[in-house]
Amino acid sequence: FATRTASVAGSYVFDEILQPSTLGSVGLLAAAGFFAAGRYRHAGVAMALAGFFHANYLILLLGGFGIAHLLIGRERFWRRSLELFIAPVLVLLTFLPVILKSAGGGKEAELAQTFYMTVRSPHHFALGKSEAGFLVSAAWAFLGLGFGARVLAANQAARRLSAVLGGLLFVIGGGMIFSSLWKVRAANMLFAWRLMPHVELLCGVLFVAGLYAAAAAPHRLRRAGPAAVASLIWGVALISMFGGFHNRMSVPQQLMGIVAIAAFSGFVCYLPTLADGVASLQGKLPWLGRARRVLATRVLPAMLMVAALGLVAGQADDKIGPALKKSNLMTGGDKNLEKLCGWVAKNTSKDAIFLTPPDHESFRFHCERAIVVDWKSPPIVPKELLDWIQRLQDVTGKKKLSGRRDLGAYSSLDAKALAALRARY
Repeated sequence: FATRTASVAGSYVFDEILQPSTLGSVGLLAAAGFFAAGRYRHAGVAMALAGFFHANYLILLLGGFGIAHLLIGRERFWRRSLELFIAPVLVLLTFLPVILKSAGGGKEAELAQTFYMTVRSPHHFALGKSEAGFLVSAAWAFLGLGFGARVLAANQAARRLSAVLGGLLFVIGGGMIFSSLWKVRAANMLFAWRLMPHVELLCGVLFVAGLYAAAAAPHRLRRAGPAAVASLIWGVALISMFGGFHNRMSVPQQLMGIVAIAAFSGFVCYLPTLADGVASLQGKLPWLGRARRVLATRVLPAMLMVAALGLVAGQADDKIGPALKKSNLMTGGDKNLEKLCGWVAKNTSKDAIFLTPPDHESFRFHCERAIVVDWKSPPIVPKELLDWIQRLQDVTGKKKLSGRRDLGAYSSLDAKALAALRARY
């Protein structure tokens, strides 16, 4: 609710509508969890499901998890390879003809790809406009990998999750280098930075786990070393700087609040040990050790949970209501659209084709009828994409499209233009 999981270049984990990328996100997060748990077969199936719904995720995850697989060492290497990659590779082979067509060369492919990246989705592919957003991504890397992973260095699951994050960051970094420094179109098309909000979310998991571990057993922070403390400070500083300069203070405030609560909780947990050491009472007051264990295992988790829920509730109270009102699961959806679809079902045949406003994204899905074209759903094969562009030009009356704002021209079509559209489509 506080961040909408939004990140760089219009990327996100979950949006307010259900779409293929949402299911790709589910598969990615499930694969990361299974990999961290050492359940590689399950991780492979989750990757395959992500790729089945969204081929872009499939290519990126094969690269990211392949590197993570190398980073965790040689133990059971070949068996692990089979468990992890057999399912996603089978899905890749299924989609390979379409992937090769969409990434093909030639003038037709170049025209289609250029239009897609510069007119249809420049918000995704123009990295130069998203530089500030990478500050937040770097901050979460400091907090998750620089702090959380160091504090949890002895934990195998945390180490495997760190390997996943390292692999995903390697893929993202490679995509950024080849899209900005050498401007390779194929690298730009891969949209590698769409993984960044997932990395931020998983780094958040590592950070919170590390913060709890440090609060429950403060000696872990000392063992993690000064670099972990510096990473904590840098992570909070970068997020605070971004929030302060862009008037987005909710996340920095929550972050500093949770760190402060954890620090206080850690101090409370450490008091029995401190008293024991200062008074040299070890063995004389055994209840001090028991008190510390109760504080660390029962009181501290409750304190942190209540504090975190309070902080989140303070940011989410004005967002929950509107979200529930927009949800068709909760409210049944748009009643006007429901009436329209009811009329369509009664009065038209299944093979009817409708001319709809190109910025209306849900008619085809809800009313179960074909349409001439919409902006939301471009095809990925170059020849089909060029046909899609032609359809958009037809329904807007524009000979050259420069972006989404041109869709408004649809409402100014006259009777002659509508007759021509009807005859053609």
